[in-house]
Amino acid sequence: MNDQILTFAGIMIGFVPALAFLFIMLYKYEGCFDDRKLFITSAGGMFLGMIAASFEMLQFFDMNPETAQYLGFCILSIIGIAFFNEALKTMVLNMKRFQGKFDTTFYGSSLGLGFGAMYSFIVVAQMFNLSDYTSTFLDVIVVVGIILLHASLGALIGYGCSIKRPIKYFGYATLIHLLLNTIIFTTYLGMPYSFFVVFTIIYGASWFYYVIVYILPKSLPEKMRKQKRRILRKV
Repeated sequence: MNDQILTFAGIMIGFVPALAFLFIMLYKYEGCFDDRKLFITSAGGMFLGMIAASFEMLQFFDMNPETAQYLGFCILSIIGIAFFNEALKTMVLNMKRFQGKFDTTFYGSSLGLGFGAMYSFIVVAQMFNLSDYTSTFLDVIVVVGIILLHASLGALIGYGCSIKRPIKYFGYATLIHLLLNTIIFTTYLGMPYSFFVVFTIIYGASWFYYVIVYILPKSLPEKMRKQKRRILRKV
């Protein structure tokens, strides 16, 4: 029964925020993207998130010095997780059907949200201790921060693919992700978990804000941007 409650809680905490964030990111741009593609990329993101999480669960990557074979493996995992996760997103968003198209940024957002929801559900939600409300609350904040960050990185990579600069923006996304992994590693070394929680939510929310304010509007073609400008100011 407890496992069922934990699974339900993980689903609610992972996927409900993702849907809310998708609405926040894209409600101003109704008509600028294909709803069917949005759904497909979101589902694809969930599948990729499951793959990424599985690699960590099977300990192909391990940032915890207590369980890793040696410290060097932790360092490789810090880099490897960031590279692998963002490479998965880039692999999809750089497909021929998405290359050079302005709406790829929107599909990158949905891909990242699906990725973050599934990834955080599998990797973070397994640590939930429902009997400890304080710990669970902090873990929920971490999940939300991770979802926000993956949504932002998906949008960044999508934008890079839309302007035919996928490698450049893949590099940006990997470096941004790398910093989060470094903080996770220092948490294993003894840094207070509360600092990690605060950092994760602020870091994820900051990049989420940057994408909404700068990347999404910039992704529209100039003619469409002018047509939407009046609507965007009213909303």
